[in-house]
Amino acid sequence: MDSTSRPASGSTPPEDHRPASAPHLASVFADAFPELAVPWQAAEPICPSDVFLDEQLAAELGLDPAWLRSQEGLRLLTGERPALGPGQDPAAARPVAQAYAGHQFGHYSPVLGDGRALLGRR
Repeated sequence: MDSTSRPASGSTPPEDHRPASAPHLASVFADAFPELAVPWQAAEPICPSDVFLDEQLAAELGLDPAWLRSQEGLRLLTGERPALGPGQDPAAARPVAQAYAGHQFGHYSPVLGDGRALLGRR
């Protein structure tokens, strides 16, 4: 079984619209609401690999699936490598985690974890 999703015919952007390297993202939400974010650095994963990559979604986001499968791409997806803008120093990256309150499984939970991907905004 193929572990990738293939885009429908005609839905893949031309090759010249795909980045050859990491996307450049901004921390708009964390900058706008600093009280809702705390500094966090993800633990380095042991031997990361991709199990499934939605190539159609990657194409819609303007991302190169081959790059996402590379070691550098996996480092970005696991949070080990920050998504930096042009000319940004990696030491200036500010990875964050967020917590929120809400109802889960029929009960109020005062702290729900950051179990989602928060990559940033293009």
